Amino acid sequence: MKWGLMNNYQLAQFSAAAYTKNSSKYENGEWKKLLTSDEVSASKSGFYGTAYINETSKEVVIANSGTNFNVFGLGWLSKFDFSVPIDFVKDLYSDTQLFFGYVPNQFTYGADKFTDAVIKQLGNEAHDYTFTTTGHSLGAVLSNLENAKLTSLGYQVSSVNIDSPGSKPILENYIQDNNLKLGCDNLDITTFNAPKHLANSVHDEVGNVYEFTMPYTNSSIFGSIMETIYNHQFRNIITKAFDKDSGDFIEYEMVNDELVYFVENNAGFEVA
Repeated sequence: MKWGLMNNYQLAQFSAAAYTKNSSKYENGEWKKLLTSDEVSASKSGFYGTAYINETSKEVVIANSGTNFNVFGLGWLSKFDFSVPIDFVKDLYSDTQLFFGYVPNQFTYGADKFTDAVIKQLGNEAHDYTFTTTGHSLGAVLSNLENAKLTSLGYQVSSVNIDSPGSKPILENYIQDNNLKLGCDNLDITTFNAPKHLANSVHDEVGNVYEFTMPYTNSSIFGSIMETIYNHQFRNIITKAFDKDSGDFIEYEMVNDELVYFVENNAGFEVA
């Protein structure tokens, strides 16, 4: 499945750049880094985002980092990089706000400011561009809030997210609190989730939801926790769920109230 000139795997790579803060590694052909949140002092809340631009196709991608668990790798300790545990605590605070349906600090003091900076960077040409926002986990919720902001400002925007905890009540609160003249149904949002687990079923989602396959399954109580940990990790999703040759998930199904599709890329068929 392609969005503009991008496919799902390329979008996932841009989200990986937001996690690793290594934007240049994921520049791709005509896609170049436009801006990072560090460059505009939008990372104090623990948020990190990267924007990429394709000047030929007039597209911009805003990629958002989710909760970063690098703190458990302890590499930061050998480097005395105490920003890692500090940012992790900030991530957990935004995660807690998200759990209770509030707009996270990382949007209010991070992603919101970063989106404004991206628009400012584009200048008078901003409305000539189409926007795609993307993210994983907490980053998916930030992506959808960016969508609502950009849509309310009259920009053409879509969101493509991976393993979201659900954002409907958060979006509704944001729209109501800011008196935006739109509803959740006005937002172009697509979400790809791993098979239902504890982390991706916190809230209802907005827009189209697809479910991709992951290798780890366990229905026991302890096993469900391990399944969540394994299947929610962004690194595992990138390495286990994608067919890099096609640029899409190996297989997935689209699920909403009355519609189910099954797609298997290698076989090349779709059944309604």
